[in-house]
Amino acid sequence: MYNEQSQNQLLSPVIKDGLIYTVTTRNSLMCINAATGKEIWSTHMTSDYNASPIYVNGNIWFFSVKGEVLVIKASRKYEVVAQNQMDSGIWATPSILRNSMIMKKQKYLYRIGGE
Repeated sequence: MYNEQSQNQLLSPVIKDGLIYTVTTRNSLMCINAATGKEIWSTHMTSDYNASPIYVNGNIWFFSVKGEVLVIKASRKYEVVAQNQMDSGIWATPSILRNSMIMKKQKYLYRIGGE
């Protein structure tokens, strides 16, 4: 069950269809039942996360300070859709603009996808 010792200090979780998706300060990626607070699944991550996850087209995106991008299915089952490595860390939550994702990195602003 989710408790005070596993609370987040930096990022905001994503809530979709009664499920909370988040990364704790102990690098545990979790899916929590919003109604009961019970953990549905969790997995340990190897990096820290400051950017809040985002929901896009049925998937939850996570961005690490080491530049790791993890995309999982928004589901009661842990299912990785994609994993990528950016050239540097991601410290701020990306924004969505129509069919694009906008990311602020250390020196540059990136726009991925779109028209």
